[in-house]
Amino acid sequence: MRLFALALALPMLTACDLILSHLPKGQSEPGYPGETGIARPETADPGETGETGQIWVGEPLEVAGVTGAPENLTASGVLTLSGSSPDYTLTVGEAAAFDLHVVELADLSALQGDEVSVTTIAWGIEDRQSLLISDAAGPVFAADVGWALDSVNAWLGTPALAWSDELGVGEDTSWDISYRGLKVTHDDGEAVLLPGESQSVSIGGVNWLVTAIQAQDRTIKDGAAMPDCPVLDDPLAFQLQRQELFTSVPSNGRTPGADPYQAGCM
Repeated sequence: MRLFALALALPMLTACDLILSHLPKGQSEPGYPGETGIARPETADPGETGETGQIWVGEPLEVAGVTGAPENLTASGVLTLSGSSPDYTLTVGEAAAFDLHVVELADLSALQGDEVSVTTIAWGIEDRQSLLISDAAGPVFAADVGWALDSVNAWLGTPALAWSDELGVGEDTSWDISYRGLKVTHDDGEAVLLPGESQSVSIGGVNWLVTAIQAQDRTIKDGAAMPDCPVLDDPLAFQLQRQELFTSVPSNGRTPGADPYQAGCM
């Protein structure tokens, strides 16, 4: 629901500009099936004033995560998969079985039959849980519904993931909205990923494919009527996968099927 609401709100903001891009000035994104490379216009450097530049932002993807698992599950055993990307049913030994939705870049069949440790992380009344999977070599896959950032960093063993600074703003009748990105501190520096973007990075010598799904926070307006839906207002959702297990993934750029839009104004 939140993703659809965001997608509906963003077309109204197409006249606005943003600053900041994680790509060098003028660099193009690679093309994917059904897409061509799209060049990002030059952007102002952080801290500059009086200059703005268009930034290319991906349409939010459907949030990855777990349904049908006991809340805050911890289980170990042989992983059995049925289904295929992006929708799987996972069975962990004799301990648990549940459904998992992933961003389509992840083909979890590489984990079929492996001994794994699985943790699910619940948040409030949200019906979808975040997921962490480790194998014999360590952390291998994470899907954060939007509120498990600290847990994912602890699982990685380093505070590599964080909210970016504000990149744009918007509003509706009830909320002031701050659009952000996923900041990734990696072995070669930092990257800021916007919803729909993926990038291959090395963290502590391990190659990961990171996909940003959603990154926004909201502040209720003074005197505004609360929305009818639950107030789940600050999601930072992403997917993280150890890249050695996965093939045919982009090294940098847009996920297939994610179209460009403007995210807001400075």
